[in-house]
Amino acid sequence: MKKTASYLLAIALVISAFIGSIEYLCFNEKFYIHEYAKLNIEESTGLDHEDLLKATDVLLEYIKGERDDMVVYGEVDGKYQEIFNDKEKAHMVDVRALYANVNTVLYIAVAVFIVSLVYLLIAKTKGLFKLLYQSFRNVLVGFLAVLIAIALMCFVDFNRFWNQFHKLFFTNDLWLLDPSKDIMIKMVPEGFFYDLVLGIAAVFVILLVLIFLVLNFMKRRSKYD
Repeated sequence: MKKTASYLLAIALVISAFIGSIEYLCFNEKFYIHEYAKLNIEESTGLDHEDLLKATDVLLEYIKGERDDMVVYGEVDGKYQEIFNDKEKAHMVDVRALYANVNTVLYIAVAVFIVSLVYLLIAKTKGLFKLLYQSFRNVLVGFLAVLIAIALMCFVDFNRFWNQFHKLFFTNDLWLLDPSKDIMIKMVPEGFFYDLVLGIAAVFVILLVLIFLVLNFMKRRSKYD
């Protein structure tokens, strides 16, 4: 039972780190500003810097449930108009629902982590940090194997990977936006998502390494306590 609890704790920790990495990059304004400059998004969308960031704020606030609509106006190629159209808004309803589901998974993972840790502490588990270190190491191997497989898919054919992702998580084709009509796809083109996925992977790996080092340190220190 203790071993099972330690594995559940390790899995919950990895899942929390992964979702945390997604949250950090997806809602990081500095990342958007960097990508907009790198990909020359102002020119491709016809939006000036201020309106582009305003539209981005509205988009992210809507996804997080901090506002009920995506109504935002700006000058597009010199014409003052609503930035997002009905199709884009409909797609973001699905994205918002997906984000809510991801948050639910995070809450469950945190609950599993807390319950497992409390159980291990109440049970006065001998060699607790050694057990947690070993469980995390074993779980880490599996998650890194999956991460490497995804990374290879991205490098080989990112477009195919991205299409498969959408087909897996969405039940309609609203995500197939038209660059000639839809500003949103101009704001976040394939190059943006390519950098986003790689950035999430990088942050995730850094978090895993930090957790691994902390557990290893605690395991070694516990030998002398």
